[in-house]
Amino acid sequence: MVRGAVVIPTEPARAGRELEAELIAYCREQIAHYECPTSVDFVDELPRLPTGKL
Repeated sequence: MVRGAVVIPTEPARAGRELEAELIAYCREQIAHYECPTSVDFVDELPRLPTGKL
């Protein structure tokens, strides 16, 4: 089960509850219910290890 997802928005001003709801609704239409995230976190950049890997 996917509990959440991390997203780097291309339009940072649009990041928020409304976009989160749109993304989750889109996932529910496209993939199995157990694969859909229950939340989405918007970040400026993905966390990396000291080696630069995700």
